Amino acid sequence: MNEKKCFEIKQEQHKEEGIVHAVVSVFNVTDSHGDIIIKGAFRDSIERHKKRGTLPPGIFYHDCTKPVAKTVDAWEDNEGLHVIGKFNLDTQRGRETFSDIKAGILNEYSFGFRVLQQKKTKRGREILKVDWVEWSPVLIGANRCTYTASVKSKNHYDDESKLLRIYQDAYSRWLLKIKK
Repeated sequence: MNEKKCFEIKQEQHKEEGIVHAVVSVFNVTDSHGDIIIKGAFRDSIERHKKRGTLPPGIFYHDCTKPVAKTVDAWEDNEGLHVIGKFNLDTQRGRETFSDIKAGILNEYSFGFRVLQQKKTKRGREILKVDWVEWSPVLIGANRCTYTASVKSKNHYDDESKLLRIYQDAYSRWLLKIKK
C-alpha cells in the first residue's frame, strides 16, 4: 500500500527585507541647479511629519503615481538628510526599484520639496527651510553626493564589500566637489 503525505511549506520572508538607508540630500554642496541645502532645512518638516505619524514616501523618479517605499525614519545630521525606507516588495515597481538599488544601478537620490526660506549668495541659492514632500532613487541626482548607505534583504546586509565600494564612491564624489 502506497501512502501519500502532504506537507505545507511556508516561505517566510525576513522582516527586514527591502530596507534601504540612504542619504538623499548632502548639505553645503552646490547642486546642478545652483541650490545649496543648508543643515536644518528639513528639521521642522521632519518634526511636523513625525507628529502626524507620517513621513514623505519614496517614489519612483518623482512620479507621485508610483510610490515604491514607506519612509520608516528620517533625520538630519552634519552630513545631510538620512532616510530609512521599506520598499513595497508586493509590487513589481517596488521589487524592481529595490533590486536596482541593491545591485548598485540606482545609487543616487533626489527629493521633492517646497522652499519656505532661502537666501541668494555668491555660491548659489541657499535653501534654509523646506516643506519636504518625497524622496526618489534616481540614476543621476542634482546633488551627485547622495548615496545608498546600506541595504537589507533576506540575508541581512548584502555583500559588505559592495557597501564598502558604495561608501568609497560617495566619499570620492564628495572630495571632487570640495576641490572645485
